[in-house]
Amino acid sequence: MFCCFNKYGKDLSEGFRFVMGSIIAKFFIGAVGANFAFGAAMAVMPAYTDVRGDAAFYGYMMAALSGGFLVGALLSPYVERFAIGKIQIVAFCISALLWAASVLAPWNLLSILLFGAATIPIGATEVLISAVIQRIVPKHLLARTFSVMTSVSTSAMPMGALVGGAVGASIGSVATFSVAALGILLVSIVWFFVKDLRNLPKSKEIDPGKYGLTERVEISG
Repeated sequence: MFCCFNKYGKDLSEGFRFVMGSIIAKFFIGAVGANFAFGAAMAVMPAYTDVRGDAAFYGYMMAALSGGFLVGALLSPYVERFAIGKIQIVAFCISALLWAASVLAPWNLLSILLFGAATIPIGATEVLISAVIQRIVPKHLLARTFSVMTSVSTSAMPMGALVGGAVGASIGSVATFSVAALGILLVSIVWFFVKDLRNLPKSKEIDPGKYGLTERVEISG
């Protein structure tokens, strides 16, 4: 059993070294902030929907969330014709605006539709980012690299949920839910100002030699 843990630790270490030595590390800059804000929003979602409606409204909002991600994933083949750097900037900016509009919408039905629409760009670009990573990362490192990425990026969500619950009790659930739009906008801002991210080409044109490991690090197969 000790050998298994030792091998697992070594594999994770190799994945971490690859991530930190490639452009993938820069993906985390905006992703962590967005996941933190998303975690806060989900924490106050029940209270937010209670203010605006009832249990049915909560169910519709969660359905819109899932449906938006699904539609975005289905649309990703049409989005991949654009440069990934540019589409990330535009997509997350649109998503943030739609999220904010859903909070300001005077009618619940419109709010639900806008909220669902806000998750469509995120769902589409998540698929594109996965495609980019698959092109950059050698096949024998894919599993461990995705493990590191998932662990780092999603670790911000429970922290966001914890902070969101505390902040929501102070400033209200509506205001806290609105702040999530800023977390989404952060991704767009980061990709705009980080040149390497802004200039990323189409996912199919990604050069692993240019965007993969930038340091000579011995990584076993």
